[in-house]
Amino acid sequence: MDPEGRYQPTPDMVARTEAHETLTMARRPAAPVPEVFLDASYFLAAIKVDALQHPAALRWARHFDGRPQITTTLALTEAADKHLTRERWRLFDRFFAKLRTDPLVTIVAVDAARLDRAVDLKRTHPSKGWGLADCVAFTVMRDHGVTEALSADDHFNQAGFDALLLRA
Repeated sequence: MDPEGRYQPTPDMVARTEAHETLTMARRPAAPVPEVFLDASYFLAAIKVDALQHPAALRWARHFDGRPQITTTLALTEAADKHLTRERWRLFDRFFAKLRTDPLVTIVAVDAARLDRAVDLKRTHPSKGWGLADCVAFTVMRDHGVTEALSADDHFNQAGFDALLLRA
């Protein structure tokens, strides 16, 4: 206790507490760094067996299996909106359920700040045909240091990323 009656830890107690905090932080698993962005075109190609990029989507899915991946709520919404028939919706719903429970898949929610950044990106590239969903994806990829996308959209290549489903 100090002269005013307040508790004061001893230097030994402070050192033990700091050591414990350091050890605890060292044991805490780091958030996985995503290696690839999952685009709406990938979701569609993976689900639709008659899609031109279906074989490539499956091949790349095997390549990235067990590795950290990232996508956005907007990419998922965009893909889900393409599944208007009942049967296709069931396929997407099962696919989505697996994504939601996979600890290696990060789904980034699109908030107003991210949407503003995407609009700014689109505004600074008026000659490009990039959609707003593309621009959201590009901001997420840049924020997370991701350079590859499971995508069949050439806009990713235009923006300086690698759209893997377009590789021959």
